Amino acid sequence: MTISEEPAATNRSRLKRGFFAVLVLIGMVVLHRWWLPLVAYPLAICDPRPQITGRNGDLADCLLLTRACETTLPAFDFARDFATVDPSKRVLILAGQADRAERIGSEPEFAETVAQRLQDMGVLKEQLIIVGSRTELTTEDSIGFAKRWLIENPSQKLLIPAPRFGGGLFCAVAKTKLSQHERERISIIGLPHQGVDETTWWKNSVGLKAIILEYLGLLHYLCCGEPRPEPHWDPGEYEKQLSNSVLSTSSVEPKLSEVGP
Repeated sequence: MTISEEPAATNRSRLKRGFFAVLVLIGMVVLHRWWLPLVAYPLAICDPRPQITGRNGDLADCLLLTRACETTLPAFDFARDFATVDPSKRVLILAGQADRAERIGSEPEFAETVAQRLQDMGVLKEQLIIVGSRTELTTEDSIGFAKRWLIENPSQKLLIPAPRFGGGLFCAVAKTKLSQHERERISIIGLPHQGVDETTWWKNSVGLKAIILEYLGLLHYLCCGEPRPEPHWDPGEYEKQLSNSVLSTSSVEPKLSEVGP
């Protein structure tokens, strides 16, 4: 090959690579309905929503609702169906860590709100049990409570409804915290995340945000382990510290005025 032929060969090679890249891009656009769901499958909970009656009626003895249900509205309908089909079933509501609005009393606490809502939907009051401590908030905390519950109730099974895209983190934490026998006694049901599932997540901002956040949460757990607990914030203690700070400041002012020229 002569020197004059080298630029021509280089140009042909670049054209081939560019043409191939365009073909790949067109293929991705045309076939996006087939490959985009694969992005969500590692996060998705593959168990379909079971029927409450019939064979699946004995799926579990108790159902556990966590703060994840705040973004999973069908969980309340699912809990109602679970409880009303058999009065012996129990719905456990994990109290979880109250946010600041709840601590100062501007909003009702999560567990109380959920219990009242389920009662309004027809669930008996004696079927509802508020459990756990106010420091349990994350997926890791929920599975930690589930482990304690399984130990205390060795003959029962637990059902946990969760957002559709919480499966990746749930499985990772469960493999760390639970034994094989304990995992066999827990069923997790993936419910639509605000109407979004693995076949439609890319069509709106809700699905995009859910996928990104769940992947970040899963990667953080795999790399760093459990997150540090959020520092406890007591509004009463904060007001007390603020009052002490104001008093200490005001006590210094007279001393400064006594200083002469």
